[in-house]
Amino acid sequence: MKQALLEMIGERAGHHTMSAGGSTPPTDPRERQLFGLLEILNFGCIESGCIVGISEKQIKRYLLAHKAEVLKLPEPPTYMGLLCGTFNFLVGKGAK
Repeated sequence: MKQALLEMIGERAGHHTMSAGGSTPPTDPRERQLFGLLEILNFGCIESGCIVGISEKQIKRYLLAHKAEVLKLPEPPTYMGLLCGTFNFLVGKGAK
C-alpha cells in the first residue's frame, strides 16, 4: 500500500465515525492510519465512492499483515461494526 494513501487515510480518520457517534480516532499517526482503514470497512466507503484507489481485499490483506498493531488499538471505529462482524476477518477462521 502506498505511503501517500496511508497518510491521507490517517488524516481523514474519524470523518464518518465522529459524525455517527463512534469512537474518537487515536492521536498517534500510525494508529490513525489503521483506524482509518477499519473505518473504511466499517462504513462501506469503497462501495459508496468515498475512497478510491484501494480495494476491500487490499485493506483486509494490509490489516491482517499488521494484525498485532490493529488488535492493540484502544477501540474500533464503531461497536456496531464490531457486533455486525465487519472485523471478524482479523480474528476468525483464516486470520493469520
